[in-house]
Amino acid sequence: MAQQTAVEWLIEKQLDAGYGLPKEWREQAKAMEKEQIINACESHADYPFDYKDFIDYYNETYGNDTQGKI
Repeated sequence: MAQQTAVEWLIEKQLDAGYGLPKEWREQAKAMEKEQIINACESHADYPFDYKDFIDYYNETYGNDTQGKI
């Protein structure tokens, strides 16, 4: 099972508490967090990776948009 990102956790808690968030805000927040995770990995890599490696890492760890996550 994929791990939940911090943004996904917060969105889930807000929705559970009855706070409505526009879907486009939720999707934008998840996209921003995904880019931040990839950038952090890339900037701290001890050896060269290509962008596909980071996308694969993210998708394996957190799942991807096609998994029906929040």
